[in-house]
Amino acid sequence: MNMWRQKHRMTYWLRKLFVVFSLVASWNVQAVLLLDTSPSVLTWCTSIYSMADHFVCNFPTDFAAAQEAITLYNEWNVQLHIADPTVLVVDYTLLSCDGTGHCATCATFTQINQPTGHVCGVILPWAGLMSVCPVPKSHPEIPYIYYSYGNDCYRYIPDNPVLTVTFIGSNEVQPPNILPFSVVVKDQNGVVQPGTQVALTVDVQTLDVQSGANGVLNGEGGHLHTANRPKGGFACSAQYAPGSALPTCTLTMDGNGEAPFIFISTAVSGAHTITATCNNCTTATALVNVKIDNLITIPASSKYALSDSNGVIGAVPGKHTDNHYLASGAITELKDLANIYTAINPGAILYLNDASLVWGGLFDVDVVNSPWSRPHAGHQKGTSIDIRAANSGPNNQGSVPSTLFSRFIEEATKKGFRIGLHCKNSSDTNYCLSQPNNRHFHVDF
Repeated sequence: MNMWRQKHRMTYWLRKLFVVFSLVASWNVQAVLLLDTSPSVLTWCTSIYSMADHFVCNFPTDFAAAQEAITLYNEWNVQLHIADPTVLVVDYTLLSCDGTGHCATCATFTQINQPTGHVCGVILPWAGLMSVCPVPKSHPEIPYIYYSYGNDCYRYIPDNPVLTVTFIGSNEVQPPNILPFSVVVKDQNGVVQPGTQVALTVDVQTLDVQSGANGVLNGEGGHLHTANRPKGGFACSAQYAPGSALPTCTLTMDGNGEAPFIFISTAVSGAHTITATCNNCTTATALVNVKIDNLITIPASSKYALSDSNGVIGAVPGKHTDNHYLASGAITELKDLANIYTAINPGAILYLNDASLVWGGLFDVDVVNSPWSRPHAGHQKGTSIDIRAANSGPNNQGSVPSTLFSRFIEEATKKGFRIGLHCKNSSDTNYCLSQPNNRHFHVDF
């Protein structure tokens, strides 16, 4: 082995021992340290200079900052009366040129003839690829040290691995339903961690996730009331049994560092956050949207009304304020139904009550007295709507008159619509013809 290699290997190990002693001294404990190595990476650099047998990269990531530095450097050159301000001179005092257009120490640069003599430089703009150390993912406070002899990076870190939990699964499920998941645990080097225990919890969003039509808070699924809001649970394995939802789970990773579980949604739509924690782990979260996808707000039309003199029909302030969502096909059928009514009652329009909430799911119709219960039958998937009919309630504005009940049902049924007259505590049309309390038409598309 030649003397040059021996010198560099000795320097290499002395550096490592110095790092070890420094870390132990700074922690003042009986520290157990692990050697952590990483390949160097190539990155764009500018403004390099010769230093012994390697180069130093001043701006490893920010090319704009490097260009600015080059400009300032050349302004400095001008102040020193260097003739050409477009020339980047690289440590010209340390370099030697042979007068034939080549520089012995910096062969990739071109000889520039300046009043002060031959120097090595390059015409702007200039950039090059250099080897640098990456930023560590774990223990970022302990940077890698670049070792040019091996073109790699090393450092010593405490022997307490930083683990990462990763969720594997979809982020959307219909209410109520189940969503298979699994979690994988790895250390900072990407090695799986069999036997690690991971704790799971779930919470439901009560803040806006994404703005929807009419300013509705989509993350709440259309429910603006939050007290005692139901949230999903878990089956702590790949098997699901109805009624088995648990509020928390503790999973043990198998030989592949993985464990399955099932998220069980309730009938209430909304955004849920699943949180995973374990010893030496960084906390991981997964967002699951419980929703009926692609519901559309009913567009305005001259054939029907969504509001009356009191505001949005069917809206309950502070509870449900945006209650007119349907699937696209149902909206097309609604327009046909409105034409049928106009034909039998010229000049009149339908007044539309509840359809579905923005993300569908449970529509708790008696939200004031019994929230999260008494679902509005058939209003979960954007395929049903209620229409105001003459009733004993406080507001009959725009209601279908009782003299047209039978004819409206007959004509709509001929066209294939499933329509009936509902009233309080009953969906029997014949019974509700004589019971005006909370009477309305219910249509399934």
